[in-house]
Amino acid sequence: MCATDDRECAKPGASQPAPQGAKRRETQGFLHLWRLTRKEVQEAKAKVRHCGDLDALDALLRHSIAHGHQRLIVRRYLLGEMLGIPRLSAYAAYFSTAMAKLSPTEQDIARSGAAERAAQIKARAANRPTPAAI
Repeated sequence: MCATDDRECAKPGASQPAPQGAKRRETQGFLHLWRLTRKEVQEAKAKVRHCGDLDALDALLRHSIAHGHQRLIVRRYLLGEMLGIPRLSAYAAYFSTAMAKLSPTEQDIARSGAAERAAQIKARAANRPTPAAI
């Protein structure tokens, strides 16, 4: 459970089927499977921000890769690296390609931004009351 609200932090898109009428664009290969609906993206972002949910961050990273969002790939990969996402090496090729497209200044900004976000998420997790304390 998230401490900031009473919603459960579940994997985005895993337990809920896509809303009726929601369409996902088809892409080459398997990447279309990584796309999330807007609602799933919003929920995943909230779970990362409030709960530090690594599965949600992993889903957001895959979503960014599927859509080809270069800067988001870099930001989310670096954040995942700092928070300790398992299986992150599976996305290393996408990250390297996206990172190569950024200038050295943009790379430094992405690294410092990811470090700042990781520190905020870790601080929230440290301040979250444990179930025994409630």
